[in-house]
Amino acid sequence: MAVRVSDVIDEIRLSLKPYPYDEGKIAKRIFKRYMNRKDPSKGLKLPEIKRELFVLKEIPWGRVTSYSEFARRIGAHPRTAGKILKGNRHPLIFPCHRVIRKNRELGGFSFGLRVKLKLLEIEGPLTEIEERWFSW
Repeated sequence: MAVRVSDVIDEIRLSLKPYPYDEGKIAKRIFKRYMNRKDPSKGLKLPEIKRELFVLKEIPWGRVTSYSEFARRIGAHPRTAGKILKGNRHPLIFPCHRVIRKNRELGGFSFGLRVKLKLLEIEGPLTEIEERWFSW
C-alpha cells in the first residue's frame, strides 16, 4: 500500500502533540522545509533532545548509513543506538529514517516501516542503495 505525503505530515503532527503550538501548521512547515532540503528545525524551539540525535543531521539528504556505523559515531553499542533512534519523535529534524541495517534491510522505525520507506523513496531510488551509502 502506497504512503501519501499527507500520511507523513500526519505522523509529524502526532509527534508534535506534547508541545504547546499548532501541530498542523508546524508539521506542514517542517515537511515543506524537508522537501526543499533545508534544515526543518530552523526557528523551531524543541524541548530537550538527546545529544546523540544531532549526529543524524550529519547524514546528507538521500544518503543512508547503518545502525552499527551510527553507534560507532556516537560511541555506543548498536542496540543502545537503536533505542536512542526509537525515542526520536522528530524524524524529519533528526533523520533516523536514513539509518538502516548493515545488510541493507530497512530495520525498524517508530513511525512504521511504510513511512520510513516513503521518506527514503522521497530522497532517492531504493534500487541505488549502494550508491547512497554514507560513512563518517
